[in-house]
Order: sequence, then structure tokens, then C-alpha cells
Amino acid sequence: MKVNTIVLVGGAGRRLGGVDKAGLQLGGLSLLERALKAIQPVAESVVVVGETAERSRLPDSLSEAVTWTQEWPAGGGPVAGVIAGLSALHVGPEWTLLLAVDQPGMEAVLPALVAAAEQAEADVDAIAPDDESGRTQWLLGAYRTAVLREALSQAGTGHNQALRALLKPLRMQQVAVDPDDLRDVDEWVDVQAWRERLS
Repeated sequence: MKVNTIVLVGGAGRRLGGVDKAGLQLGGLSLLERALKAIQPVAESVVVVGETAERSRLPDSLSEAVTWTQEWPAGGGPVAGVIAGLSALHVGPEWTLLLAVDQPGMEAVLPALVAAAEQAEADVDAIAPDDESGRTQWLLGAYRTAVLREALSQAGTGHNQALRALLKPLRMQQVAVDPDDLRDVDEWVDVQAWRERLS
């Protein structure tokens, strides 16, 4: 099954001292390159939302398949990013993946997400894992494209709104994955842990 994919690369990276997360190197690849390689087998269309210096360093095999966009004004948060990403998508697959670039374990999670979407009952709007504390990982999820558009249709530009509040009413299906694959990169201790794991 082929899907749309929206990858968010924005964010100030404050706990990393303002570092551009998309360019962080883990296991010989930047986080953005790692994400694009992970989605390549299943993505019919790929939209990357946000500016990153890593854009100019991507190999042609990855960059040629990407549509780049940006919420305006920049820095509006994930809802604004998703709305900008949806605006850049053409009519296409029934399902759309929402992904944050700072999740090095997405390669292990995506097969389970896509398989669950392919087999989902008609009353399932969205599929995502919960982390160990029970929090839904909204930006590592699969959503019916039409439902996602409708859920965000009343959010305007989406600036400074909470993604959880807009998506929580959706009929969710949880997918079980290894909790270690859900650890994102927020602080330098996370970077070091992932570098050790991927070395």
C-alpha cells in the first residue's frame, strides 16, 4: 500500500541549543536522510515542512522525490506545519503518515503502521502507537487523508494550536511497537543514546 507522507522538520531545538535537528548525524545519516530512507518504500508523495540546511545535502535519489513547503509565518508549531503539508499534497492515497523528523526509530515502526492502515476497519480514522507513559505519538501516525483534512479544516493557519486537541476526537487504533523505537531526540543525552544504539 502506498501512502502520502508529511515530515515536519521545524522546531527551535531549544534543548539542543538551537541545533537544526534534521541535520543531526546518527549512524552515518542525518535525521532527515534517515526519515526519507525509511518512508521511501511506501511513500507515493512526500512533503517536508520546514527549512533546514540539510535540504541541500540530500542525495538526489531522495531529494528529487520531495516537495518542500513551509508554514507562514514560520515557527507556528506542528498544527501549522501539518496544514501547510496537506496544502502541498495532491489528491492521492487514502492514508497519510504524519512524522516528526526527530524520531530515529521510525524505520522500525512504519511497517506496523502501514500494515495496520491497510487492514483497518472502516470505522478507524487514525493509527498510532502509545509510548510507555500512555501518550499517543501523534507525529508517528497514519491518518485517513480526508479525515485529517476535516479535523484541521477549522484551525485556520493552525499557528500555536495543540495538535492533540484537534486529533483526539478521531477514532484511534493503537499499534503495538517496541517502546525503545519511540524515543525521540530532544536533548543531547538522547542523541548520545541513539548514537550508541546505532553504532
